[in-house]
Amino acid sequence: SASNEHGTVAATAMLAVQVPPTVSSPPTAQTTVEPDMTIFKCVASGQPTPTISWKRTLTGSRTDEQLTSGGKFTIQADNSLVITETLYEDTGMYICVASNNLAEMRMADSSAQLAVNVHPNITASPQDVTVVSPE
Repeated sequence: SASNEHGTVAATAMLAVQVPPTVSSPPTAQTTVEPDMTIFKCVASGQPTPTISWKRTLTGSRTDEQLTSGGKFTIQADNSLVITETLYEDTGMYICVASNNLAEMRMADSSAQLAVNVHPNITASPQDVTVVSPE
């Protein structure tokens, strides 16, 4: 405010502090068995509130694949990634990406490894064998 012999005037201003996103609770590594459900959780903070997206890099690949809800993948309201029927082919690194209008945060600790084990399977039936004993 300011004042003099002629009066007083006041003004108000709002200060908005913007903060780049950070992943405060990263996803954790998991080992599962085919075809179980897998859930990755990720919590991020920042101002404005960051949005969460998910990517994955499959074992043996060097490129990220953007994941969206549909088919076997669901991104829930709490930003968790759900894989409804996890298969061996889903083995790889799952990456939580937090972004707002200031920055996109992709840190090493915002990713988690998924290992998928497979139940044993007999692929060839055993054959009967007859053995003649020497006399």
